[in-house]
Amino acid sequence: MKVAVTIAVLFGILAVVLSVIVGVTDYFISRDTGAWLQRAQVAAQADDMLYYLKQADAGLSKWHYENGYAAIIFKTPWNNADMDRETISQAINRTETINLMDRSGVAYQAGMDDVRGIIREIEIAPVYFYFIHPMFVLVFISMIISWIVTIGTVGYILVSESW
Repeated sequence: MKVAVTIAVLFGILAVVLSVIVGVTDYFISRDTGAWLQRAQVAAQADDMLYYLKQADAGLSKWHYENGYAAIIFKTPWNNADMDRETISQAINRTETINLMDRSGVAYQAGMDDVRGIIREIEIAPVYFYFIHPMFVLVFISMIISWIVTIGTVGYILVSESW
């Protein structure tokens, strides 16, 4: 019984530590990438949108979201990091062009709406970074296994105590 309690405590601690690591990393990735894309989507001026898109692109570079797939098995163009980066690059180029237009013109507003639509359809979730980088996959899987072992061991202890 003492061994089961020790296993539950050790794996419980490991699960909590890994969960904190995943949670904090998730926050930082979201702050450096997705938050800038959301800000770009609601920008009222092309120069603001351009700044936000460049910040998002820099965040993607910082977290090495440059190539690979955000999937382990089902790799498609939808989860291709290269294509996401290319889409953001194209949005930056379009925003630079829009920034040169007359702000009171219809073409300016239509261009802004078009870029907003592009940004809205880009799906770059922090969890994608876990699939692109093997170390993140290892931490994520270790966290899940730790929780399973902890819950299973606690269940075993509770069942053993009740008999």
